[in-house]
Amino acid sequence: MEPKPKERIVFDEDSYYGDEGEEMAINDLMERDGLTEDEVREDFTDDEIFNHQMEMKDFDYEEEMRALAAFFNGEKSDMSDFVNPYGGNHILVSGSVGRWNGTSTGIAVYKDFDAATDCSPSRFGQGNVFADCEIQKVFGILPGADAGGYSLSGEAKEAALSRFALPENRKAALDMIRKLNESRDSNENAL
Repeated sequence: MEPKPKERIVFDEDSYYGDEGEEMAINDLMERDGLTEDEVREDFTDDEIFNHQMEMKDFDYEEEMRALAAFFNGEKSDMSDFVNPYGGNHILVSGSVGRWNGTSTGIAVYKDFDAATDCSPSRFGQGNVFADCEIQKVFGILPGADAGGYSLSGEAKEAALSRFALPENRKAALDMIRKLNESRDSNENAL
C-alpha cells in the first residue's frame, strides 16, 4: 500500500460552515468590535453572522490564493517575505473529473498558478481545468466541484525547469510541455 502524504491545508471552505464557522465569525466580531459573545448574539442576527462567515471565507480564500500565486511566481507576498528560487516556472496539473458518465483523467500545463486555478466559465474557451468549478480546499491537491455537484481534483506540481536543472532534464521537460501545450491547444486530450 502506497503511503498517503500528509495534508498541509492552506484553505478549507468547510471550516467556515456549521458550528465551527459560526464560532470563528463570532470570535472575529468580538475582537473587531470589542464585544462579548452575548453582545454579538444580541447585536447580530443569525443571517448577519452567517454572512460574516461567508465574507471571511471569501477574504481568506483570496488572500491564500494571492500568496500561493506569489510563491509560484517567485515573488514576496503579503503573508511571507520568502522568495521561491524556482518560481516563474510552468505548472503541471494532473487530475481527474468524476462525472455521471465516468471519470476522465488528464494533464494540463499552465504558465502560472493563476492560470492553473482559473475558475472562469468554460464558455470563454480557455480550456482551464477548473472551468465552471469552485475550489473548495487547497493543500497538495486542489479538489473542486461544479454547480451540478460533479467532483474534480488536480495535483499541482511545478515543472522541473530552473536555471539549476541539468540541460538534458530541462530539454526533456520543455519537450513534454510543448507536447502537452499542443495537445491542450488542439483540445484532443482536454481534462
